[in-house]
Order: sequence, then C-alpha cells, then structure tokens
Amino acid sequence: MIARQIAGKDLQLVFRNRRVMAVFVAVVLVMLGAVLIGAERTASFDRERGSALAADREVWLGQGARNPHSAAHFSRYAFKPLPALASFDPGTVDYAGLAVWMEAHRRNPATFRYAESAGASSTFESLSPAWVLQALVPLLIALALFPSYAGEREDGTLRQLLGTGVTAGAVFAGKLLAALRLLLLILLPLVALSVLAVMATDVDTHQPDPLLRTLCLVAVYGLYLLSFCLVAIGVSALSPHRRSAAIALFAFWFVFVVLVPRLAGDLALARTPQPDATEIANSLGEIGMAFWDSEELRESARQRAMDEYGVATVEDLPIDYAAYELQFSEEYADPLYAKVYRELNGVHAAQERTLSTLSIISPTLAVARLSAGLAGTDRAHHLAFTEEAELHRQEIIKQMNDDMMLNAGDAGYSYQSDPAFWEEIADFHGSLPPLSRFAGRYLWDVIALLAWLGAAFLFARTAVARAGDMERVR
Repeated sequence: MIARQIAGKDLQLVFRNRRVMAVFVAVVLVMLGAVLIGAERTASFDRERGSALAADREVWLGQGARNPHSAAHFSRYAFKPLPALASFDPGTVDYAGLAVWMEAHRRNPATFRYAESAGASSTFESLSPAWVLQALVPLLIALALFPSYAGEREDGTLRQLLGTGVTAGAVFAGKLLAALRLLLLILLPLVALSVLAVMATDVDTHQPDPLLRTLCLVAVYGLYLLSFCLVAIGVSALSPHRRSAAIALFAFWFVFVVLVPRLAGDLALARTPQPDATEIANSLGEIGMAFWDSEELRESARQRAMDEYGVATVEDLPIDYAAYELQFSEEYADPLYAKVYRELNGVHAAQERTLSTLSIISPTLAVARLSAGLAGTDRAHHLAFTEEAELHRQEIIKQMNDDMMLNAGDAGYSYQSDPAFWEEIADFHGSLPPLSRFAGRYLWDVIALLAWLGAAFLFARTAVARAGDMERVR
C-alpha cells in the first residue's frame, strides 16, 4: 500500500515536470520519424529487389540461343531477402551488400551496399527505432528519475518519510514501482510504433518466426531499460542534491552508451585489423585461374574423365570434354573459395568476439548485438544468405556445364542451348533462417545483459539502504 502511494506520488511529479514531458514528446517524435524512415527504407529495398528480380529474369530468359558456358559467365544475380524487422533494426543491411553475382569461375562477395550511395542523407536514413531505444530512451529515463531520491533529500521529505516509520525497503519498492510504470509508459508507445512499422512494411519475404523474434526484442529492451532505471534510482539515492544526481547520470549515460561502444569498435579493429580488399580480390582471381595455369591439374582432369568413362583417350569420350574440364575446374576452385571466405569470416568473427566480451562493460554493446540478431539483420544472417547464394551458384553452373557436356557433340564451344533451357535454371528466392539456428550465438550477450541487470539491482538496493541509514543519522 505504502509502495503504491509512493509510486503514484513520484509519477505525478514526473508528469508535472515540463522539461521531462518536453523531452518525452521529443523522443516520441524522433521515434515516429525513425519508424517512418525505417519502414520506407525497408519497403524501398523490397520494391527495388522485386524490380531487380523481374529484370534479371526477363534478361535471362530473353537471351535466345546461346552457348551455355557463355551464359554461365553472363549468369544471374541472387538478391538478398530482407526481414520485415529490418525496419526496426537495419543492423548490417546498409553495409553488407544486397546482391551476389553468380557467375562461372568466380565466387563474388555481396555488392550494392546502400551506405556507399546514400551520400549526405545517410545520417538521417540510418536512424532507426532500435537506435532510439538504445541511446535516447536511457537519457530520458535519467532525466525522469534523477530527482527520485535526491529531490526528496534536498526538500527534506525523505527524512520525514523515514521518520514516520516507513522502512527503506518500502521506499525502494515504491521508487522501483514508479520506475516500472514509467518504463511501461515509455515503452508502450515506442513499441507500438515499431510494431506498426513492421506490420506496414510490405515485404515479399516471410520470416519463419516473427512473433518469437518480436517478443524477444521486447524482453531484451525491457531488461536493458530496467537496468538504467535501477542505476538512476541508485545514483539518486547516493546524491545529496538534484544537480549532482543529474550530472552523475548524464556522465554515466555518456560513458556507457556513447563512449564505450565507440571505443570498443575501435579496439576490435585494432586487435583484428580488417583485411586488405585488394589482396582478397587478388586471391579470388588467382583461385579462378589456378586450374587453367596448372598442367598437372589439367592432366588430372583428363585422367579422371578417361577413367570415369573407361576410354583410353580424350577423343574417345562420349561427352564434350571441354565442358567436363570446365566443371572439373569449378569443383576444384569451390573449396579454395570457401577457404578464403572462411578466413575472412574468421576475422569478422574475432572482431565480434571482442565486442561481445566488452559487452560486460556496457549493456549497450550487448543489446545492440542482440537487437540486430533478433531482427535478422546481423552478420550471421547475412552470412546465411551468401552461403545459400553460393550453393545456388554451384548448382546452376553445373546445370549449364552438364548441358554442354551432354549435348554439344562435335560442336564444342559452337554449341548453343535451346532458349527453352533457360527456363530450367531456377530463380534464387532465398530463405530467412529461423532464430533457433543462431540461438547459441547470442548466449554471452544475454548473460552480459542479465549480469548488468543484477548488478544494477544490487547497486540500487545497496544505495537505498545506505541513504536510509544516512537520513536516520541526520
């Protein structure tokens, strides 16, 4: 009963504070802008993807009679499917690339990075609901809760309240209840706006578990913001004046929300530098030519073909040997390409491990990784797309090599596939993997977030007990 009364009184004080309400309205407006920008960006990406898919298919089917190996060089694009939750947290979408060119003799990285062409508008277009919840809402919480204890101590009402026999625990329960109600009032409109944006985003892809991901996002951000509520209560309890509480909480916000995540990113790059793009491109080019530059490998291909078909010479083969050799070169290069990309992904994984380890220092690091992962827009989900695109590339290149190998006869490279054959080459649609596929990947971040919540609760509880003792001594 006492706790509810204290909570009700504290909320009334918050609502009467014009500065707090002005900031609250400003945050809601920024969130509304972020929601609109995110929804439009995701819808725009989806429209562009649909147009590109249609154009790619039209050009592919309209190429007429053509040598299949020539068509394999011309090839097709795999366009990345975007989850609807990308409008909430775009994650790596703007930087990781949206399409893969699936050509013969080459495993290409994803291209068409939106950040490269966004120009001066990228600052505004990178605004997202997730960023508002990660960066601005903690500041709003600090602004609303810094007078929680400090204000009552400065006005003398805390000492009077404890003098009436109300325990420090009951006061803490009331302050915490007020913080929870305030958090609910903050989260409801912001989450509602985000959910509406996701529902309004007309994407042509289907995430297998959107409800689970959305509920997990709400839980993660709830725990994250609750940590800031507890820290605000604890700092206020230890502060003699409103001003000192406000300054301390602003410093806390700046260090742990702004400074540490930035320094963590710099440290991750310093510990594991980004590979040189030119060197990677050269490595990929060398792999593409490795088979053709090695007489030993080419002899191995000839011998395997003769053994496979039981003939003594290449001329006796019942197939087009040039096409067989092309497919052999593809199968030789595929694991070498995989090794290059595996090493590159190892570099990125090492950088992410650094960030994940440092998330124990800043909850913002943990929630940022969890948010992008739950939205399906982090590097792990992007990697799933590129791996699926590579498997599709290998499949369609083999189809075209097999067509030439089995049907070219004496025509060799002069052979042309019937235009109807292009219909047999499947379009790449892509699939969005379920969250269960990556669940273990985010375990440390969950632990770090829960550790922060536990530490914040202990800090607040200890600070409140100390504040009560101080008031009784006075």
